[in-house]
Amino acid sequence: MVRILYELCGAEPDRLFSAYSWRVRLTLGLKGLEFENRPTPFTKVPSVADTDHNRVPVLIDGEKTVVESFDICTYLEDTYPDTQTVFGGAGGRENAALIDNLIITGLYPTITRMIVKDIHSQLAPPDQTYFRESREKRFGATLEDVQRGRDKERQRFQTFLKPYRRRLEEGQFLGGDKPLFADLALTGSFCWAIATSPYDTLDGDELMHSWLNRVLEACGQSAALKRAT
Repeated sequence: MVRILYELCGAEPDRLFSAYSWRVRLTLGLKGLEFENRPTPFTKVPSVADTDHNRVPVLIDGEKTVVESFDICTYLEDTYPDTQTVFGGAGGRENAALIDNLIITGLYPTITRMIVKDIHSQLAPPDQTYFRESREKRFGATLEDVQRGRDKERQRFQTFLKPYRRRLEEGQFLGGDKPLFADLALTGSFCWAIATSPYDTLDGDELMHSWLNRVLEACGQSAALKRAT
């Protein structure tokens, strides 16, 4: 049985940059579960796996199709209980849901404003058209205007990172001795930024960069991250 993971990609199929897909990839890697990836550009996402779900990631595991990154991670945790845990128990799962919401509402919009034009530059022409139209409608401004204020945005971003930095000053991972969902979800967010933009959203923060590399290594995914230059 081959697990298949549909992941968002740029003009280059090996430039994988969906933060949500990355957290699933990291979960699979941490659990030691093999999978086959299917790079999918924006304009091909609606046709993925014969579903009406217009987003990736999509995981196909035998006859089971699972959508939404958090649901996929939950499915993997429940289906393969003898592998490395990503939640650390029922209470950890509830805490993971909270972290998920904090990242979605705080981190994602902030990173987007710092790299949105750079993302556009990594896409094939049909996807560039879709991306520009949808994102400029969302922001009410051009991609160029949104990204122009990224240095100030990065300064504000440091406030968001403070609780994570404080935790990492005390241990190797947010989850303690081993990565848990908070590590995977946050790392996935930075993989998205690193794959699409040469702009360092972490502003040279050695503590955060070292932690990110440890998570990638623990999940066996260091080589999968194609860094933008």
